[in-house]
Amino acid sequence: MYQPFHSPVAPFSSAAGSGHLCETVALCQSILARYRRTGTSFSTTELKAIQALRTAFPDTAQGSAANGSASQQQLTDDFLNSLDTTDIQHNLQDDIVALMEECCDCTKEPTAIFAAINECLSRVTGSRNVRTYMMNANDNILWDPVNAVAALVDNVTSLGKCAQGCNMMTIANTLYIPLMFSSELVGCVEAPSGCIPREKTAMTQLLLRIITIAVRNTINVCLKKCEVNKVEAMVNMATRLARDTLEESVLVQSIINTAKTLTESDRCSIFLVKADGSLKAHFEDGNVVVVPAGTGIAGYVAESGAVVNIPNAY
Repeated sequence: MYQPFHSPVAPFSSAAGSGHLCETVALCQSILARYRRTGTSFSTTELKAIQALRTAFPDTAQGSAANGSASQQQLTDDFLNSLDTTDIQHNLQDDIVALMEECCDCTKEPTAIFAAINECLSRVTGSRNVRTYMMNANDNILWDPVNAVAALVDNVTSLGKCAQGCNMMTIANTLYIPLMFSSELVGCVEAPSGCIPREKTAMTQLLLRIITIAVRNTINVCLKKCEVNKVEAMVNMATRLARDTLEESVLVQSIINTAKTLTESDRCSIFLVKADGSLKAHFEDGNVVVVPAGTGIAGYVAESGAVVNIPNAY
């Protein structure tokens, strides 16, 4: 298992080089930092390479012969220790506290809250493009407020598989984490090239619990806002009907706008039953079409009085 190094006590004193070694050291720092995050062990080849470096380095170091092999070994250890000097570990507890402060601010919009969640998870998982989705049970989709994208909950996409299976999984080098509140799926996390370091497993579980609660609260707030918007739409509609004498076209447009708000629809049209039983169809774009009585689904609804719901009708 890879063990973290400690910073060197003092820098070496040596002749100026070409800078190639410094570039190599910088690359080693990046690789060792990734090994620490993922809990990766050195391969046999890597161990042999490190041993070869330990053997070769004292021969190239500038030092007094009087210092002996012990001094040379110290130089070797200092050099290997220096590979890890830029891997500064952040405090996960500080991240959790900062995230809680962000999520408890009732004035924050969902976009700001989810952006804070993504940033925190990026530091933990090492992924640069974390996305957190919240569940929309009505439409059976996962919604990303930050990037304004949605994903279906199905077996086609990796994200959908994670949501359906409710299990953490890694697919195509992308970490997927379901967010479960009791037995309810409230969201999912997508972290490309991400992982949870072994030494941070316990704290990460605590962090995910906080994120789950924050996502659930956001869903509830959005639902309440939606209900408020519906009530306001109904009140406005009732006020206009009681106060104004509206032309048919104006009245129809007002009804269409209210119906869209109440049903959360993308589009809406209204059919008015005329005295002869024919249907006068008004569309959002202002077009008006008259169709014979009993024509189509609208005709069936007008004659039977039954409610017909066609999922995903457009």
